[in-house]
Amino acid sequence: MEIARPVIVREVWAHNLEKEFALIRVALPGCRIAAIDTEFPGHIFKSQVDGHLIAHLPPAETYELMKSNIDALEIIQ
Repeated sequence: MEIARPVIVREVWAHNLEKEFALIRVALPGCRIAAIDTEFPGHIFKSQVDGHLIAHLPPAETYELMKSNIDALEIIQ
């Protein structure tokens, strides 16, 4: 049985971004899952199917829609 490792939450700001990315690069080979929470200022691309929420789209369409918005917008957090 594998022993669970503790979850580590780090605060990353402009002043420590490079240092934190370096720590992430070192840690990744030993991790099965890594998550980075980000925020974007909304969306400019919407589903072409009227009335469909993104949660109701097929996974491939959800990915493409989210990727289009992320590629077009600046990260804010």
